[in-house]
Amino acid sequence: MSSGLKSSFASDGRGPSLDRVIRVAVAEDHESTRRGLCLLLGAEPDIEIVAEVADLDQALLAVELERPEVIVCALHPQGGSRIAAVRLLLGVAEAAIVFATMVVDAALAQAAFDAGAHAYICKDRAEVELTPAVRAAARGERFVSPRVAERLQPGC
Repeated sequence: MSSGLKSSFASDGRGPSLDRVIRVAVAEDHESTRRGLCLLLGAEPDIEIVAEVADLDQALLAVELERPEVIVCALHPQGGSRIAAVRLLLGVAEAAIVFATMVVDAALAQAAFDAGAHAYICKDRAEVELTPAVRAAARGERFVSPRVAERLQPGC
């Protein structure tokens, strides 16, 4: 993870303090979904969207230029795998990956974590999972969608 801006939480635990901002890149190949993810995150005072991209090439360039602290990765690269995309992004950026998908699959979640992702969320639950996942990833913590967590092996 980068040593740049990170979120912190109020000492009373009620939510983020506003002394720092989490820099986030959103990589999603479906425009309407990407816009929705950005709207959810952009509404948070401690989160700044620094890049919105539609494919892996754009994502690689954006993370090199913008140096986000967290990358929300929901790409399906043509001729490649989503897991390979995570590895490629981590190869050029010191960032935490939030792996976002419509798939409730423990094997895919395990593969994403093995590739270096910090979080695995279900996009159909983004309104409740995305922001906590981004904040957890920014703190270096793991976040797993509850729908997937019950299917993972202990210790994941």
